Amino acid sequence: MLSDVKKVDLITAAGHIKQVCDENRTMDEPAPFFFLVGSGISYPPVPLASKIEETCKVVSREHKRIEPPPGARLIDTYSHWFDQAYPHAVERQRYLRGLIEGKFISHANFRLAHLLLEKSIANLVVTTNFDDFLSRALSLFGKAHIVCDHPRTVERINPEAEDIQIVHVHGTYWFYDCCNLKGEIEERSRGSAENSLTMASLLDTLMARRSPLVIGYGGWEGDVVMCALRRRLQNLLPYNLYWFCYRESEAESLPDFIRNHPNVYFVIGTRPPALTAAVAGGPVEGSYTAEEPQLPAQKVLDELIRVFNLPAPALTQDPLGYFADYLKQSLPQEDGTTAQTDIYSLASVIERIEAARGQTIKARASRMEQIRDRLRRSQYREAIRLGVEMAAGKLAARESRDLLSAMLTAAWRLDDSSAEEIQGYDLTIRLGDSTPKADGYVRERVAMAMVNKGLALAGGNAQKEAVAVFDEVIKRFGKDREPFFRQQVAEAMFNRAYTLDAMGRRDAAIDAYDQVVQRLNKAEEPELQEMLAMALLNKGYTLGELQRGREEQQAYSDLVKRFSATKDPDIQMLVAQAMYNKGLSLQGQNHGKAAAKAFQTVIDRFELSRNRELRALVDSARAGLQETDSPASPEAAEPEAR
Repeated sequence: MLSDVKKVDLITAAGHIKQVCDENRTMDEPAPFFFLVGSGISYPPVPLASKIEETCKVVSREHKRIEPPPGARLIDTYSHWFDQAYPHAVERQRYLRGLIEGKFISHANFRLAHLLLEKSIANLVVTTNFDDFLSRALSLFGKAHIVCDHPRTVERINPEAEDIQIVHVHGTYWFYDCCNLKGEIEERSRGSAENSLTMASLLDTLMARRSPLVIGYGGWEGDVVMCALRRRLQNLLPYNLYWFCYRESEAESLPDFIRNHPNVYFVIGTRPPALTAAVAGGPVEGSYTAEEPQLPAQKVLDELIRVFNLPAPALTQDPLGYFADYLKQSLPQEDGTTAQTDIYSLASVIERIEAARGQTIKARASRMEQIRDRLRRSQYREAIRLGVEMAAGKLAARESRDLLSAMLTAAWRLDDSSAEEIQGYDLTIRLGDSTPKADGYVRERVAMAMVNKGLALAGGNAQKEAVAVFDEVIKRFGKDREPFFRQQVAEAMFNRAYTLDAMGRRDAAIDAYDQVVQRLNKAEEPELQEMLAMALLNKGYTLGELQRGREEQQAYSDLVKRFSATKDPDIQMLVAQAMYNKGLSLQGQNHGKAAAKAFQTVIDRFELSRNRELRALVDSARAGLQETDSPASPEAAEPEAR
C-alpha cells in the first residue's frame, strides 16, 4: 500500500480545504482550487471504461476483428477495442450518445452542482467525461454556466471570472470530434505551433494559480490532464493537490511524479465496504481485496457540502417560488404593452403558481421538510436526530412512509457503523413494522434496513448482534421469491458466514458458506453468481486456516469449474484468486508440480489483462512459480481431493 506518500482521511482533507478557502475569501484572494473529475462521478448511469471495453470486444468479434491490442495499459486496450468495434468517428459518437442521452443524472453530479452554486470551493470544473450531466444539474438548479468542449472554444474560459465554467477536455458526446481513442487523446494533450489557445495551454494557465481536487479520475497516461500535471508538478504548488482515491491501491498505478510530490495528498477511505464485497481469499500485497476501504465520489462531495455548511438549492427549498421567479425574469417588465405581448398568458401562470405557493408555506415549516433539508445538505446525523423526535409523536400514514424512507437514506449515507447509523436503521424497521398492511415498498426498505444494520454492527465489532440480525432477515424474508428479496436474503446469508468467520467460529462459517452455495446453486442473476463465487472462495480460505488442504483445494476447483467461462470482470478476479490460492495451498503441502501448474494457469489466462489487480496477481503467481521445486509441466498431477 501507500507507505511513502502523503495520505489523509476524508474529514482531514475537507478540513484542510475549508481552512484555505476561508482564508482566501477573507483576504479577497482568488479561489485556490478547481475540480478535476472523471468517470467516477457519472457512474452508474454511464458504464465505466472496463464495461465499455467488454462491450466493444463483443462487437469486434462479431465483425471478425480479433487482433490483440498493442499493449496492456487501460488506454491501449480500451482504445484498441473501441476502434475495432467502431472504426468511424461518427459511429463512436453515436455509440457514446446512446450510452448517455436520456440517462438520469448521477447523485455525484447533483452534489457537484450543489457545491458550485455557492462557489465556496471553486467555480471551475475540468472533466474528462463526455456526458452533460453536470450542465443539466446546474440548469435544473437555475444556474447559468459556460461550457468549453473543444480547443476552438478555449477562449470562452476566463480563470479570473466569477462565472461557473466547465471544461470538457476530450469533448462531449454531441460531436463526432470528441477524443476517445489513444491517438486522439494524445493529440489533444499537445501544444500547437500555430495556435496558443489549446486545451494544454488552458490547463497550464489554470494550474499556475490553482490546484485540482481530483475526484473520480484514475489518471490515463498520455491524456491532456496527465501531461499538464507532469509539467506543473516539476515545481512546488502554492496549494496542495488532493487526489481522492476510490480505492487506496489505485494510487499505486499513478506515476512517481504524482505519488512522490511533496504537495500531493492522497485521500483514502477509512472503513471497508459492505461485507457483501468482502473476500477472505489470501490477499496479495499490492492488489485489491474487498477489505480495502472505498471512497466513492458522492461520499467525498457529501463531506464537502457538510463541512462548508451549504444551504440547500433554491429549487428544493421553495420549488413553486423558484419557478415563479424564473418566469418573472423571462417576461417583459410591467408596462402598458405587457398584456398585448404576453401571448402565452404567462402572467396568469405566475399568479396560479404563487397562489399554490401560499398553500405550501405551512408544509415547508414541517418537521419532515426540516429532515429533507438536512438530507440535501449532507447533515445525516442531524436528520436522524430530528427523525427520532418526529417519530415520538403521532404520525399520519403518509408521514410515516416519508420518514421511513428518509431514515434509511440518512443511515445508509452515514456508512460509519456509528450509533446514529444503527439508530436510523432501527427507526426504519420500527416504522415499517408498525405500518398496517405494509406494501412492497415498505417491506423492501425494512429488508434493506435490516441487512445494513447487520453490516453496521459487524463493522462496529458487535458481531454476535450482527449474526442475530442476519438470522432474522433469513427468517422473515427467506421464502420470498421476488428478485429483490432473494438478493437481500443472499446478502444476509453471505454476511452471516463472513461474520462467523471473523469471530473465529470457522466450522460454523464453513457450514454457513455451504448454505449460501446450496441456495444460489442455480442462480442466474450476476449479483447472486458473484456472491456464490465469493462464498466458495471464502470457504476455501477458511478450510485452509483449519489445515484442511484437500477440501480447500476442492473449493477453489469448484469455483473455477463453475465460472471458468465467465465474462464478468468481478467474477474473473475471484476465479484468478481461487487459482492462485490453490497454488499456494498445494505449495504448502509440498506438491511442487501441481502448485506450479496452478500458478502457470493464472499466468497463461490473465497475463495480458489490463486490470491492475489481475496483473498484480499474475506477478505473485510468477513469484510462486519460481519458488516451486520444479517447473510446470503438462503432465503435472494434482492430489486427489476427498
